[in-house]
Amino acid sequence: MLAEPRGLPEGCCPRIRGAAKSWGSDGHSHSYLTFGELEEGYKRHKDDRIGFYGALDDRNPSPELARWLEADEHSRSEPPGGYCASGSGAGYSFPRFRWHQRLSDLIGDTYSRWKDYLWGVSFEHGVPNDRENIRVVFWFDN
Repeated sequence: MLAEPRGLPEGCCPRIRGAAKSWGSDGHSHSYLTFGELEEGYKRHKDDRIGFYGALDDRNPSPELARWLEADEHSRSEPPGGYCASGSGAGYSFPRFRWHQRLSDLIGDTYSRWKDYLWGVSFEHGVPNDRENIRVVFWFDN
């Protein structure tokens, strides 16, 4: 977690305040991060490995999947050929396996696109190009 929820920022525009209010009790944990906080958080955590679980049909594994199944879970990335989220099939309960992926492999391209977008929006709206004046405001849905 980069920061605890801290509500909508001071000076938040009426459009964002209205959007947040329109969610009513379904919208919660309102917060924001400055561009500087996003950058620092990404730099600090980009090499962190995130753990995943998924069900795999291991009855007749391809050679790639067989090698994947033999590897240590901490050295595995996403399984070849995908995986089944439900964990069961026709009369067979698929075993669950764990793997890890680096944060940068999961969101690196998205982070780069956000970074370019935020700089463009700041230029378009005349916001000073420092990392504390550009914010991303967000909340979560029940």
